[in-house]
Amino acid sequence: TKDYEYDAQAHDAVLYSLIDVRRRFLVDSDRVFLTGHSMGGDAAWDMGLAHPDLFAGVIPICGKPEKYAEFYWPNAENTSFYIVDGEKDGLNPEQNTKVMRRMMEKYFDVLYVEFKGRGHENFSDETLRLFEWMSRKTRRRFPLTFTCKTARQTDNEFFFASLHDFATNVLMD
Repeated sequence: TKDYEYDAQAHDAVLYSLIDVRRRFLVDSDRVFLTGHSMGGDAAWDMGLAHPDLFAGVIPICGKPEKYAEFYWPNAENTSFYIVDGEKDGLNPEQNTKVMRRMMEKYFDVLYVEFKGRGHENFSDETLRLFEWMSRKTRRRFPLTFTCKTARQTDNEFFFASLHDFATNVLMD
C-alpha cells in the first residue's frame, strides 16, 4: 500500500470525487461527512482541517493528526469532529489528545471515543452511534466571522474567501 502523502494530488482525488458525485446525484451539501480508517483517518484529519467548510463533520478512525494538523487545528472551529481510537493503538491516542485538547479548550464541537483495552481496529460496534451523531449535524455554511490557517497554496479557499499570493517563505508544500 502507498502511504498518504499529504499532497495536492490526494486532496484533488477527494475533492474532485465530491464534485463528481454532486453532478451525478442529488446531494445535500450541508450533510456531507468525511471519514477514513487508519491511513484514511490520517487523510480525514488533514483534508477535514484543510477544507472545513465542505463538511458537516469529520470522522477519523484510528487516524493521526500529523503534519499540517499541528497548524491547521484552529480550522475546526465551525466543523464537528468525531474521533475514534483504541487505547492500545500505538501513539495515536496521544497524538489525537494533543490536537483534540487544543480544539476542546476553544469549545469546538469535538467528540472523542477511545476503546479501552483495544488497538488498531475498525470499531464496527461504533457504527450506529456514528450514524446517530451524523443525523444531528449539518454544515455551518457561512459563519459571520472565522479564522483559518494554511501553509499550502492549494488550501486557499474557506467559506466565502479565497486567499492568494502567499509569501513563499511561509509555505510548507
